[in-house]
Amino acid sequence: MRHSRFAAMLLAGLLMASCSDAVSGDSMTAEEKVAFILFGVKDGISYTLRENSEEISTKRESASPLALDVLFSGKKLVFVQVEKQDDCRYNATIEFNNQRSGKLETFSALYDLSGLKSATLESDSVALETVEVTCPEDKCSSNNASHIARGGLNSFILDDRAMRQTSLTAAVDDFRQNICRGAQ
Repeated sequence: MRHSRFAAMLLAGLLMASCSDAVSGDSMTAEEKVAFILFGVKDGISYTLRENSEEISTKRESASPLALDVLFSGKKLVFVQVEKQDDCRYNATIEFNNQRSGKLETFSALYDLSGLKSATLESDSVALETVEVTCPEDKCSSNNASHIARGGLNSFILDDRAMRQTSLTAAVDDFRQNICRGAQ
């Protein structure tokens, strides 16, 4: 899982960088808002790792469905896709090459966010309160159905956790008030 932890560290850096930008009241589409809530990524992020001066960035491949490449020093490392089904339901996929196994790893699920109450950063995931998740066979397991990024997107973030939680809470509040009005 070394490569998946590395991919997680890169995405964690993107979350840190993206937290410095406003996420509520901005011009993010519904799919972009969901990508930020679930994965902590959005288009146009560029972040330099302090440890080794390598750059992490995101590049939009398509607007709808939203498809973002996460790049490490210009090389594609992770792919994130979010597709809107309706105002409250979204298909979300994250893919990366597992260096240890040499296989493409994919996590994919349909998220019904109509009951979304909150999102909380945990040590190794983002916990979504009252969210229904439907997973295709072999794409996710029942023990991570209400958690995103099990094993990592937030595992290696070393910045101000309170700042990240504030940005995530603002994104959820904006999503509930302006996109999925059923999430009350």
